[in-house]
Amino acid sequence: MEWVKDLFQVVALMAAAGFFLYKVIAGHLFPNLEVSLDCSRQPNSHSGKDFLKITVTLTKGEYGTLRIHDVQARITSENSAARFVSFIGVDRRSFLCERFNGQERKIIDWVNRSKQNPFLQISPKEKTQFSAYTEIPQEVPCAIDVAILGKILASWKFGQWRASCISLPLK
Repeated sequence: MEWVKDLFQVVALMAAAGFFLYKVIAGHLFPNLEVSLDCSRQPNSHSGKDFLKITVTLTKGEYGTLRIHDVQARITSENSAARFVSFIGVDRRSFLCERFNGQERKIIDWVNRSKQNPFLQISPKEKTQFSAYTEIPQEVPCAIDVAILGKILASWKFGQWRASCISLPLK
């Protein structure tokens, strides 16, 4: 009768392994991220072009911490080559140390990217925004595509999230 108990234990282990394998294949344990995009256009009277402000909001789901590798926008319009714009604040900055009242104080070094840990991380249920701006032709509609590249901590697989919008001329 001992062999029946062993058989049930093996079947239970296989069922548990199958359950977790299904969860991985179904994407349940991969990074879940909500992306929203906001674009606004404003005339620049000095250059005859418009300023385009792009803000992407990332809202992390409840599974895993996401390590951001890159966030970029591609802007296309009629009769112009595509332009690529990087977002501000996508990487971690280095820091400097100073002594203050006998204690060590860390100060952000805005000039240098952190060499030891350059990636920003978004924890579960965290929300953050990144922004960028550029100039675009004044009387031409533009398509804005944003791509986010990242991966969940302790994972080998990268994820890519995208959002897009159209910016129409103001006049």
